[in-house]
Amino acid sequence: SVIRRHSRGQGGSLRDVDLNPEGTLAVTVGFDGFIRVWDLESGEVQILDAQDGLGIEDLQFLPDLRLLSSGDGGLRLWDLETETYESIRADGVGDIEVSWDGLSLAMIVEGGEVRIHDFETGVSRSLDTGESEVGSIAFDPTGMILVAGHEDGTVSVGPVAGGDRHQLLG
Repeated sequence: SVIRRHSRGQGGSLRDVDLNPEGTLAVTVGFDGFIRVWDLESGEVQILDAQDGLGIEDLQFLPDLRLLSSGDGGLRLWDLETETYESIRADGVGDIEVSWDGLSLAMIVEGGEVRIHDFETGVSRSLDTGESEVGSIAFDPTGMILVAGHEDGTVSVGPVAGGDRHQLLG
């Protein structure tokens, strides 16, 4: 069955949505900058606010129920229990993608650069995806291959560890 709930005060259209791995929580962010976490069983809503007015573009749950948000305020890791966040990267971050095992994160930073963040070590590094600016990214199910959609219409596929990437044209 489909659960429909009206989000009063969402601030108009939504920028992004995500579900936790178990499908019990939905998270939304509107142009108002507030993150709403919906408990799909109880209908309760938790509202998260960084209180800086900076836009949020993307949301992703981690397997341990922490939440990532990206946007003008950078990359933030939210703890839903304390309703606080840790800043992982302070400058603008666009599209983010968490590997299926939750150990790695790919992010697009200003200028279309792709960076890989390792949650175990806390280290981020640049991934060479070619000369064209990247607009979207996705991991394969193993977390070892990253697909990048480029602004010039090409797609590149290659190992997250670095090395040769293959260009898909047409």
